[in-house]
Amino acid sequence: MTVPGAACPLLADENVPRASVDYLRARGYDVVWIAEASPGVSDPVVLARGRAEARLTFGFDLDLPERIVRGTDAPPLGLVLFRGAPETPTATGELLEALLLRDDLELAGRITVVKGTQVRQRPFPPAR
Repeated sequence: MTVPGAACPLLADENVPRASVDYLRARGYDVVWIAEASPGVSDPVVLARGRAEARLTFGFDLDLPERIVRGTDAPPLGLVLFRGAPETPTATGELLEALLLRDDLELAGRITVVKGTQVRQRPFPPAR
């Protein structure tokens, strides 16, 4: 399943800068931001919401992919994990948009790790 640009609903973890959420919304993306919608909820709740609403989930929290890989929680539509501090408040949104617009990447069903200009992916593990 291809995740096509602005048609893909997004779920931003609460550690994503507001400026990045605003950047994506200004470009027409449907973004639910945990810091607004459900501040302080646990990682399982974030993953469950991403799954229930078929949203590509993104943020900086290393626990999210670990929970999926260990089989503790079922995955959302896809997960994008950003490593390192963003250079500007909008950088996370800009990088995510660039990923969404790439024809050579499949974001659904995968953990995508972004560190600077490097992008690594691995498929979600089989359901247990």
